Amino acid sequence: MYSKETTQQLQKITGTFLKKTESISKGDIDALREVLRFHEYRYYIINDPLISDSEYDQLFKRLEK
Repeated sequence: MYSKETTQQLQKITGTFLKKTESISKGDIDALREVLRFHEYRYYIINDPLISDSEYDQLFKRLEK
């Protein structure tokens, strides 16, 4: 479903979100949702997660705020 290039791009965006300490902007919400969907696909569909459960939880909590 995700090309190699898209996977690399989403991994880079994931790292950026994990490093951010301030709140995300409204403009980042769609990107964060896309990142979460990507990691859900990796975890649930192909059983090959690229981030830990705690990192996923951290990203999800950022979206909830």
